[in-house]
Amino acid sequence: MRLWRRAKNTEAGAQAKARKPWVAYTVLGVGLYVIFLLATLPAAWLAWAVNKYSGGALTLSQPNGSVWRGSAEVLTRYPPAQARALGRTEWRINPLWLAAGRLRIKAQTLGSRIQGRGVIQLTPATVRLQDTRLAIPASLASQFYAPASLASLKGNFSIDISDLRLDSDGLIGQAEIRWLDAGSALSPVQPLGDYRVTLVGKGKIANITLATVSGDLELNGRGTWNVTGNGQVRFNGTASPRNRAEELEPMLKLLGRDLGGGRRLLKLNTRVSVIRK
Repeated sequence: MRLWRRAKNTEAGAQAKARKPWVAYTVLGVGLYVIFLLATLPAAWLAWAVNKYSGGALTLSQPNGSVWRGSAEVLTRYPPAQARALGRTEWRINPLWLAAGRLRIKAQTLGSRIQGRGVIQLTPATVRLQDTRLAIPASLASQFYAPASLASLKGNFSIDISDLRLDSDGLIGQAEIRWLDAGSALSPVQPLGDYRVTLVGKGKIANITLATVSGDLELNGRGTWNVTGNGQVRFNGTASPRNRAEELEPMLKLLGRDLGGGRRLLKLNTRVSVIRK
């Protein structure tokens, strides 16, 4: 009887050992298949995610390649209205960052109007920009801020962001925007100068500073942006001629109230909401 039981146990053990390689091969095969599916996810999946994550403010049109490496036409609907083309962008995503709960995207624009590169990190609650450099024609400003169309802005905007983080607690970090070879159809003085806008995020409130780098027209001012509240932007500054005052006077009269001494008031009161409650 004991010999029969031992023989039966030995036979069962042999069968179990025989099954183990097949189980391992099956698990390995399924794992490799899942990896293959993830590695070949089409770029359209990322386009869907970007549209959903941005609430329709950004759209990736005509995507090519995969989620991890591809390209697409970038369209924006911010402010919500007609879609505006920003040019073609290509991206690379390292899937290893997903293990840390982050999506890290290296992007580079290929369009003739907007040029630049940068790193975007996304989590369910945070957007972070790092090492980002963009060059944008000033004429595009009218597409995002309608009153700018009256001035027919000229020159180029240069945007430099080393590290800027946006989440439900507000904005942390700094961005610098330079308006180079600035000009306007309202003035015969071309260019007017070079100007610098600095945005410093300190949480719920971000501080805005406008300064003149060079040029015949001097622009200065300070303001605040209520990032987490109603998005209110309040800015007060001045515009005054350094040179060629007579040529600049017609444009200065259009800018704002006369403060005396050739200075004119610059005032902006608008809303830029980027956080949904």
